[in-house]
Amino acid sequence: MELRLACAVFLVLSLLGLAAGLTPRAQAQQSGTITQQWLDQMLTQWKPAQNVSMSFEVLDNRVGYGNIALSYDTLQVQTANLEMVMSTNAQCVRMDIGYAPWLQNNQTQIKIVSTLVQDVRSAGKCLIIADAGSETYRHGGQLTWSQFQAAWGPRVTTLASLYHPDYYIVIKEPGWYVPMVSDAATNPEFSNATNWVNLSQSLAADVLKVSPSSKVGVSVAADSLGSNPSLYVPFLNGVVKLADVSFVGYDIYTTTGFTSTQNFLTQNGSGGKDIWIAEAWSGDGNFVFDPTRAALDKEWMQVVYYFAETIHAAALMPFYTDLMASYSLNGTSPTVPSDIISLYSQRTPVYYEFQSIIAASPSTSTSSSSTQSSSTTSSSSSSTSSRSSASSSSTISSSTTSTTSRSSLSSSPSQSASYTTLSPPTSTAPSAGRSVLLAVAALVVILIIVALYLVSRRLK
Repeated sequence: MELRLACAVFLVLSLLGLAAGLTPRAQAQQSGTITQQWLDQMLTQWKPAQNVSMSFEVLDNRVGYGNIALSYDTLQVQTANLEMVMSTNAQCVRMDIGYAPWLQNNQTQIKIVSTLVQDVRSAGKCLIIADAGSETYRHGGQLTWSQFQAAWGPRVTTLASLYHPDYYIVIKEPGWYVPMVSDAATNPEFSNATNWVNLSQSLAADVLKVSPSSKVGVSVAADSLGSNPSLYVPFLNGVVKLADVSFVGYDIYTTTGFTSTQNFLTQNGSGGKDIWIAEAWSGDGNFVFDPTRAALDKEWMQVVYYFAETIHAAALMPFYTDLMASYSLNGTSPTVPSDIISLYSQRTPVYYEFQSIIAASPSTSTSSSSTQSSSTTSSSSSSTSSRSSASSSSTISSSTTSTTSRSSLSSSPSQSASYTTLSPPTSTAPSAGRSVLLAVAALVVILIIVALYLVSRRLK
């Protein structure tokens, strides 16, 4: 009897170990954590015979989301950040502009945004705007899905008419908006692919009405193509049929993100639209700020560039660009402007790798010739500026409200401000198969515990 009891206990512990192996951290590993070994393999597999034409974009982190509301993100800090990313010699600067300053009529913050846009134009760079909703929706001011869609059009119309971006990503990632929508988990329209296609068409039309020279696109979290194909595959297949949409972006942060992107394009094609890697990094979460990852990030940059060539991408944009200056720039520290500015004067290996790739690449479709012409128009339109100035239970599986994902990018829960810092990718929800396995394992554990209890009662 003791032997049988010991065996049963061993079985319980084994099943508990299986369940532990499906915790979020293990799930992240199963969903494709980027490792040095994987990078070494892909560096050989994806190396192209020769470089091809491609555009390089770079993200201005601090102007986006709620960062502009932080007291230490002064205009001087913002300028130091912008100058650092532009020094990579990327052709375009992307700004994920949060709409809170306009909703709150905060003219000081609006003036800072306008100043930075003007600086981009003055530097001869093209401008990309990506819709970032409003952090007021994320922090206590959620809207219903119907209300959120109604507010979306005026938002993109306002920003497009003010800044006339060369490119406008009107949908950042469907799942990224989950924390801003009160009924995202219960309203079936939120998970309806046709609804998202129609929304894309409406938003593209809104932008082009006030900024006809802009090119409009949408992005998806690449992992979602594998974890929730019933939504994302028909969504993208519908979007590429829209005449007003010029490009589709894939946001890649895991090995499975690479695989899902490649598989989707192999099976479905691009529909004649430009392919963008609209966001990418070697991971997503607070762990990316570990300085011991410097060598890995450097090699990752080469690998993601090779992959971009493999899928014939027209554009490539790394996301955690603060790490090109210092791994100490983590969104919540430092909080002294002079310290932040000092860190922006530093450079890491991934910065030099990115700069080297750009230098070696042939001239691209978003070259300075096209940029300059659009800049002339856009800078006059933004003349209001002067130098004086994640996942919810929704079936949209790419999002989460965790502070360690891009939906609250690079912040810690101790962030004193009411805004999410550097907000961007979203974590991928575990696949249905893993969820079922976890549920079965838990059920078996419960049954065994009940059986042991009954056996012990009989022994008494």
